[in-house]
Amino acid sequence: MNKVDGKYILKWFGTPTAVMLVLVIIGAAADVALLVVMGIMLWILSMALLPSIILKKQLIKKALEQEKSFSQKGFSYQQKFTSSNGIFYIDAGGRLAIVWKYNPDSLYMADPSKITDIRTNDGKTPAGSYGVCCEFKLEGKKIKIWTLRVSNGYLDMRNPKVLEAISKADKLGELLKNARTNAGSR
Repeated sequence: MNKVDGKYILKWFGTPTAVMLVLVIIGAAADVALLVVMGIMLWILSMALLPSIILKKQLIKKALEQEKSFSQKGFSYQQKFTSSNGIFYIDAGGRLAIVWKYNPDSLYMADPSKITDIRTNDGKTPAGSYGVCCEFKLEGKKIKIWTLRVSNGYLDMRNPKVLEAISKADKLGELLKNARTNAGSR
């Protein structure tokens, strides 16, 4: 399971880092503090925006391209779930395909029989829920597919958003269990 492609990461994170280093070196050599500060600020800005905006758009674009090849591979997905680390496709025949966020150029066909420890994490704390996800292990690595993330504080456990997110996570867990069962019977 190759979740990360080093060349892809270098392409997106290496360029802003190189630009920052060039500006800092030129600014330091020329004794121009403005260039040093500008280089560091550009780097911080790009590192803040890159993962949240550009890489998410790239993931969606590449996943749509991958979907076009599904029929050639005999894969017809029943459900599609988007997570912070990838897009997961569940086939009615008991197969799982994943397009990883940091390796969107390749489609990973996972063996659902290697999925273990499927559960819904409701994020419950005394203050409420900080988020809801379906957790499972694939080939021993923990995967979380978030159905709700609370960015600022907590939501009451009786909040309709929390209840809907728990329902979605439960549904995803059942689909994964069915895919694992179907994969075992092939």
